[in-house]
Amino acid sequence: MAAHQTILSSPMHVSSAPAAMAATLNFDANSTLRKAGLRSPVPHSESKQLPAMFIEADKNQRSSEDSWEASEHAELEVPVLDLEVLNSGPDKLGQRQELVKAMAKACQKWGFFQVLNHGVDQALIDRCEVEAHRMFALPLEVKERVHRPPGTSFGYGANTWVNQKVLHWAESFHMQLHPTSNIHEMAAKLFAEGDPNQFSSAVEAYMTAVEGLARRLLELLTEGLGLEPRHFSQYLEKERMISMRFNFYPPCPEPSLAIGLRAHTDPHLLTILHQDSVAGLQVQIHDKWVTVKPRPDCFVVNIGDLFQVLSNTMYKSVLHRAFVNSSSQRLSLACFLNPPLNATVATPPELITPEWPQIYRPFTWLEYLKNAYLYHPITGSLTNAVLISALLRGSKLPDMFVEVEDDRAAICTESSELLDIPVIDLSKLSTGEEADRQTVVHAMAEACEKWGFLQVSNHGVDLRLIERCEAQAHRLFELPLEAKERAHRAPGEKFGYGANTWVDQTVRHWAESFSLQLRPYSNIAEYASTLFESDYEDFSETLEEYMGAVEKLARQLTELLAEGLGLLPTRLNHYFEDATMTSMRLNLYPPCPQPELAIGLRAHTDPHLLTILHQDNVVGLQVQINEQWITVKPRPECFVVNVGDLLQILSNKRYKSVLHRAIVNGTSKRLSMACFLNPPLSATIVAPDELITPQRPRIYRAFTFQDFLSNAYTHHPKGAERPEQYHLAQA
Repeated sequence: MAAHQTILSSPMHVSSAPAAMAATLNFDANSTLRKAGLRSPVPHSESKQLPAMFIEADKNQRSSEDSWEASEHAELEVPVLDLEVLNSGPDKLGQRQELVKAMAKACQKWGFFQVLNHGVDQALIDRCEVEAHRMFALPLEVKERVHRPPGTSFGYGANTWVNQKVLHWAESFHMQLHPTSNIHEMAAKLFAEGDPNQFSSAVEAYMTAVEGLARRLLELLTEGLGLEPRHFSQYLEKERMISMRFNFYPPCPEPSLAIGLRAHTDPHLLTILHQDSVAGLQVQIHDKWVTVKPRPDCFVVNIGDLFQVLSNTMYKSVLHRAFVNSSSQRLSLACFLNPPLNATVATPPELITPEWPQIYRPFTWLEYLKNAYLYHPITGSLTNAVLISALLRGSKLPDMFVEVEDDRAAICTESSELLDIPVIDLSKLSTGEEADRQTVVHAMAEACEKWGFLQVSNHGVDLRLIERCEAQAHRLFELPLEAKERAHRAPGEKFGYGANTWVDQTVRHWAESFSLQLRPYSNIAEYASTLFESDYEDFSETLEEYMGAVEKLARQLTELLAEGLGLLPTRLNHYFEDATMTSMRLNLYPPCPQPELAIGLRAHTDPHLLTILHQDNVVGLQVQINEQWITVKPRPECFVVNVGDLLQILSNKRYKSVLHRAIVNGTSKRLSMACFLNPPLSATIVAPDELITPQRPRIYRAFTFQDFLSNAYTHHPKGAERPEQYHLAQA
């Protein structure tokens, strides 16, 4: 129920980096509300079309196929627990213990439950809802007096997450009761023309009552773990953080295309939510979205990320979301219970056993806050492997990195032997002997026809330059996360820092990456000056020199490969005009707690002309040959060269663009540097006429590289699908 952008910084200014990152969003939340017409409780009564800024990608849109109504599956109704037994005498002790067990069971299975007879006066709930409606009904220019700027925690606005390009169909207002209340201050701005005390007194009384309920529930949940009820009482000291967010979801003209709040988990200890009588909350169970039946006489309670850590994952912080409808407005009031900023979040020793080892290392709530909102929470959790490894003891792999069983089996059955794919010595080219040159040409052609991969030694790139570039790459990846995030690569963008993700990917790669470009224009110095506070020239100059040297090698290799096809060496040179596209991706694979369950980079082919890769001395690259995964022996004095999809097409499929992937290990980090050679966007990709014969007719139709790129990343890159979509009908 908490959007992962609402607590980017505390009143104590937790971190300035998230604010800078949020400022890179392509919209201002309130101005988009204005443009969309969100001016009143029923803003779209005359509109039948959803503004484009609210239209979700297909995979995020609500579907009847991914949803279950609890009324149709009684066993999937979020448990409703009656707290009345807590008010009974000692003779009801057995009933109390049953309540504790039921609550623990709900948190283990669902991470959610509802509570009835909770002790919060219904009249107080009604008062708070009235004040929330009164606040949202204010003119937009009045609500903007308490505008929540990007990167800050409290005030009025639209819930937005870092890298979010489509808006939630919702308004929200976020405020804090503890450690310092800002409710009266904001009420004075909102209701300057009236009585602000009417609003602030109702809200503060409500939050105080809900905090009392949260404390009782925390004790019961702690008892359900087999601990003393007050074991976690240190998290409720004077500097505790208690906040609340009003969420308002207006009627939506096309609710199937929009979302009120995307799938996420809450980063808190506990969330206590009151929803009105309109359905909207859904919880993910067994990969299905279950609608939580609204019960205004109940509170919905859910486990946050911090309680999952404290319970050693016995309690689950699970994905949930809010959907919208076309006819009714919906209001929810979400209260969040959190520890003081300096509190250490650590699993108690009593919950750690040989059968259930410690999963998370201790960390402070401040440390978590400084990192928890740097990513679009599409998986409901943190997405960066280095951050994960920093927060983990290393004994268990987080679910977001665990591969599905089919892919996991493929990892486990990898070849145990290291194999040298063909190593070709380019020093033979310097002898001046035609026979030596033809030996190199034929060896390269044979490797590309059989393997799609080869290695080159004595390649002419200074080994000291390679070492300098590796040192700069390590320097980059060792920067604090907030520094790297200054160069964050947003979804859909090509360059910058981030985790490699593909369309429809639900399991994360165990890797960090940084992508940059040398041609047609260089963005290296710009990124370097953003990343490094000093000496950024060392980074940019080294990488530009390295990429220039590798590009020169790639052009030489392309001539040799053209010759191997029986063409003139210069036959493909028109692809290396001024608008040639040369880029590089640095890949870091940290040690992984369970490498047999994870993957560094999934099986794929490269959509390029050529890829020139340098890997360090740690094993990781695998190539698929005859449906077997072959581990490529690392040779730091060599470059690994592989055929890309474009070269397969240009060669009329004589050269093969083959599946390859990166595996990870449990002890050593691994670095690779991949340079990609591509033609200009306007270049027409078509096999030369000289390669077309009656015995080997043309296989692929002509297309531009720009056309190819527009389709290359719209699907999970499982391999051969990309070139095959350009097959001629008769082929």
